[in-house]
Amino acid sequence: MHGWWGSETTTRGKFRDWIAEYGSTRGARITLTDEDTGATLTTWPDEP
Repeated sequence: MHGWWGSETTTRGKFRDWIAEYGSTRGARITLTDEDTGATLTTWPDEP
């Protein structure tokens, strides 16, 4: 899955929604990345 949103509030809401929707999928990994800087803002599940 891939998505882009112009509002960080919307983006973080989608991140939460995707965890709820895909979090039980074996091997699922969700990463929120700043497209401008390439920085990882958060991941799920947390890095060990």
